[in-house]
Amino acid sequence: MNQEKTVSEKIVRLLVWITALAFTLISLGTAVLVYQLSLDGSITSLRAASDALAADVNGWFQRAMADCAQTARIVDGLYDFHGGVSTVDERRHVYKALVAANKQYLDIYDSVGPQEFISGVGDTVPAGFDATRRVWYIEAMKNPGKTTIVSPYIDIITGQTCMTFAQTISPNDGSRGVMGVDITLDQIRDYIGKANTNPKSRFAIVDDNGRIIMHPDPALMPRQDGSFTTLPPHLWQEIINSGGSTLVFDLYGKPSYYISSPLHSMGWRIVSVVRLSEVIEPIIAVVALIVASFAVIISCIVIMLKSRLNTLVSAPLDSLREIVDDITAGSDHVLVEPDRYHAEFRLFAESFKQMCELRYTASHDGLSGLLNRSAFFSAAERDYALMRRQGSPGCALMMDIDFFKKVNDTHGHSVGDKVIVGVAAVLKERLRITDISGRYGGEEFCVWLPNTDRQGALVLAEELRHSVAALQFQGEVGPPFAVTISIGLADAEAANIGALLEYADQALYQAKRGGRNRVDVYVGKE
Repeated sequence: MNQEKTVSEKIVRLLVWITALAFTLISLGTAVLVYQLSLDGSITSLRAASDALAADVNGWFQRAMADCAQTARIVDGLYDFHGGVSTVDERRHVYKALVAANKQYLDIYDSVGPQEFISGVGDTVPAGFDATRRVWYIEAMKNPGKTTIVSPYIDIITGQTCMTFAQTISPNDGSRGVMGVDITLDQIRDYIGKANTNPKSRFAIVDDNGRIIMHPDPALMPRQDGSFTTLPPHLWQEIINSGGSTLVFDLYGKPSYYISSPLHSMGWRIVSVVRLSEVIEPIIAVVALIVASFAVIISCIVIMLKSRLNTLVSAPLDSLREIVDDITAGSDHVLVEPDRYHAEFRLFAESFKQMCELRYTASHDGLSGLLNRSAFFSAAERDYALMRRQGSPGCALMMDIDFFKKVNDTHGHSVGDKVIVGVAAVLKERLRITDISGRYGGEEFCVWLPNTDRQGALVLAEELRHSVAALQFQGEVGPPFAVTISIGLADAEAANIGALLEYADQALYQAKRGGRNRVDVYVGKE
C-alpha cells in the first residue's frame, strides 16, 4: 500500500509541476512579449521625438537663414536709396541695431572688397585682416544671392566659436560684397536643449563628415584651436546605415541607442543618444511587476490545485489504503462508505465493501457475530505463536452455557438463539480489543487472552460468569429466566493454540462435573 500512496503523491506532484511549469512559461512568454513591445514602443517614441526635434531645428535654421536674407535685402536697399553708395556709419548703425534687437546674434558685419570691413559690435579687426579670405566670404561668393551656412569656426574678433549665415550684397557700381550673421554655438545648443522633448536623450549635431558640431558635453564641442571631435568611422557608418536607430557603444563605452534624423537645411544630422539602461530600466520594472504578479497567481493556482488534487486523488487513496491496512491487520469492523467517494474511487470502495462483507461472513458466526471456529483458530494461532516467541503470558478460556438443551426444549430454539446472542454480547462488552473470542460450536465459546497471567484471567472469567448470570431472557410463556455458564481456564505450556484449548476444555468438563456455574483451572497431569 505504500507503493499506492507513493503513486498518488507522484501523480499530485506531477500535475502540480506541470501546471507550475505551464504558467511559468506563460508568464515568461508574456514578460518577454511585454519587454519587446515596450522596447519597440520606447524606440518608436524616441525616434518620433528625434524627428520632431529635427523638424524644430530645421525650422530654426530656416528662420535664421530668412533673417540673414532679410538683412541682406536691407543693406541692398540702403545702396539703392543712396544711389549705389552706403557709408560705413550707416551700415554699422544698421548692424548694431539688429544685434541689439536679436540677442542670439554674436555679430553682423559685411565686407565689400578686401579693404572695407564693417562690424555691428564695432570691434577692431587684427592688422592685415582680409575678409575676402575668410570661409564665410568665399562660400557666399560661390552661391550669390543665396544664404550659405558656414561650419563652426573661431571668430577672429570675439574669439568665440560660432556659425555664420552669409549672403552676398550688391552695390550698384557693379562690385559685390558679403554680409554675415554670427551665432554662437552655445546659443544654438541651448535652443536645441529647450526644444528637446525627451529628457532621457542627449542630442548632437553631426555634419556629413561625422564631425560633432554641437553636443551637450562641452568637451565634445568644437575646440578653440578649430579642431572637431569626430565620431569613430564604424559608429558613423552604423548611424548612416541604420535607417533611423542603432544600438552600439557610445563615446563613453556605454551601450546606447543612436537615433538620427536629417537636417535638410544644412545636409547634417541631429543624433539623439539614449543609453540602453535608461530605456530598459522602466521596462524591467514593469516586467518584474508582471512576473511577480504571475508568481503570485501561479502560487495560488498551485496551492488550489494541490488542495483539489489531494481532495480528489490523495485523500481517497489514503482512505482506501487505511481500509486495506485494516483488512490486512484482521480488523473485524472495517467501515466502508462508498457514498463518500466519487467516480472510480466509489467503484473501489464498493469492491472493498463487498470484500469486507464476504470476509466478515466467511470469518464470523452469523448468529453471535463472534469469529467462527476456523477464523478463531487462525487469528489466535498467529497471536499465540507471537506470544511464545516474546515469552509473554497468555490464557485460553473455554465456556459452555449450562443446561442449554433444556432452554431449547422449554422455550424453543428462537429463545435459545437469543441466549447465545446475549452471551456473545457479554464477551464483546467485557473483552479487550486485543482479546480474541469465537463461537466454538453450539453453546460453546472460546477466548484467547494475550499478555494475561492466570490471576488476571481468573478475575475476567469470574466477571464474565457473573455478567451472564445477571442476564434476563423472556420465553414465549412463563416468567423471565436466567442462564449460567461454566468456564475452563488454561495457561499451561502447549505446542499450539489447539492444544491449549484442549487443556481449557478439560478444565471446562471439570467445572461441569463440579456442579456447573463455576470457573476451573487446568492444572496438568498429576
